[in-house]
Amino acid sequence: MTFPFLLKKQVFQAVESIISWLPHKKPICDWRETYVAEWKSVWASEGYLMPLGSGCANDKMANLLAVDRQKQLVIQNTKQFIHGLPANHVLLTGAKGSGKSTLIRALLTEFAHKGLRLVQVLPQQLSQLSLIVGNLPKGFCYILFCDDLSFSHKDADYRSLKSVLDGGGFRLPDHVLIYATSNRRHLMPESRQVFGEEAELHPVESSDERISLSDRFGIWLTFYALSQADYLNICEHWIIKVSEQVNKQNSSIYTPVWNQEVERAALEWSLVRGHRSGRCAQQFANHWVGKSLLCYQ
Repeated sequence: MTFPFLLKKQVFQAVESIISWLPHKKPICDWRETYVAEWKSVWASEGYLMPLGSGCANDKMANLLAVDRQKQLVIQNTKQFIHGLPANHVLLTGAKGSGKSTLIRALLTEFAHKGLRLVQVLPQQLSQLSLIVGNLPKGFCYILFCDDLSFSHKDADYRSLKSVLDGGGFRLPDHVLIYATSNRRHLMPESRQVFGEEAELHPVESSDERISLSDRFGIWLTFYALSQADYLNICEHWIIKVSEQVNKQNSSIYTPVWNQEVERAALEWSLVRGHRSGRCAQQFANHWVGKSLLCYQ
């Protein structure tokens, strides 16, 4: 790259940074029409809610298979919450693509009409919890949804979250709960000291400190990798669903067929991806239905 190009790029980045700090009109979040919002940080002590729409129409409980126990517990906890009864914060951990985030978003299709609302919060924004809650008026039940939650050893935000979950210091009001997902069972990494580094005298206590954050969530559920049988059942389910969507959109009549050829292709797809999950099954269904329809054209 030439020097003028690099200079021009730096100038544009500086201008964008300055614009982001300038005062701007904040959107109005009308919770009667908005079911999902995202927290936008402006300063360390300032931010606003960005409305994202009226729900997640494609995220439905019926499309979550092989996780019946997890669905039952999360739905039960959410029912208690929206009825003003004692309920717990929720942590969903486990395999990628297993439906953790989809389960939380699918709660809107079940309970939005009863006053449930979703606020998406990034892990690095957890230090602004008091500010976020201050923007959530009573009259609705809010789930603060933190996706892919994890912390590094040097990250101090986990202590703030830990204090909030314990009810010490800043306490969340009764109409706000935290639902989080993570691919890590323990939200902080566990590492072993190497030669030349100072080792802790009480490593067990340090390990307990790292694990204790997960224990602060009243409901802690793990999502496991799918068995081959469950994976194939979900593939078949999604092939039917995708075919129905295509037929509805294009006024076509495509009848999906499940046979040994499709089953073999689904297994090969999962081998290439390196795992079996609901997301993997849905992606295979998109591939197979699209490929089959293209052959008819």
